[in-house]
Amino acid sequence: MRRCVETARADGVEVRAEFNGVDVVATPTSTEGDVRQAWSDAMERKAREWRESPAGKQAAAEGERRQREERERAATTTAKLAIAPPIALRDPDWWATAVRVNSDPYGGAAIRFSERWARLMQVEMAAGSTLPDCADKASSAADAGIGITGFMYGCAVSILAQCWEHGEELRRWHNLKTQVRDEGERANESGGVLNPALLTIGPPTPTDAPR
Repeated sequence: MRRCVETARADGVEVRAEFNGVDVVATPTSTEGDVRQAWSDAMERKAREWRESPAGKQAAAEGERRQREERERAATTTAKLAIAPPIALRDPDWWATAVRVNSDPYGGAAIRFSERWARLMQVEMAAGSTLPDCADKASSAADAGIGITGFMYGCAVSILAQCWEHGEELRRWHNLKTQVRDEGERANESGGVLNPALLTIGPPTPTDAPR
């Protein structure tokens, strides 16, 4: 916008340009503040028109529905975790190290998801479910309020495979579920974990978890 104003003043002409789908006009007497304010006002009018349109109202309603469902899912997960036993670890020292080295937001989210996921699966398995039957549903519940990435999911499998008492079963289930051809079978034999991007992650040390 500054260039538009400078050109308009230097050449003594009206300069028109488009920014984010909105036309702006600079005259020889315009200031940059004038042009920016006019553009901001036009953007607000455009946004208001969208919000008041049928498509905008539908999008708003859909957004509210998703937020409501997410709040309900988070509440259900919180209630389940309140009665779920602690994560059953076969290697507490490995887990403690993984938690310690992943104190940053990204790594911490992966650790938090891993613990929630394992505990929710434990509840389902204690009630008679098998890990393959409950893993996906428990994963969705564990993610409530966190929002993990595909890479974080793969790291969670890798973390739990090392220290959770059902980790080896989880690793093998995940590899077969994720494979496109036979890479999951090969990962099962090598001890690796297939991530959602179909990259094989070898058995990690605690410091290999996301940091």
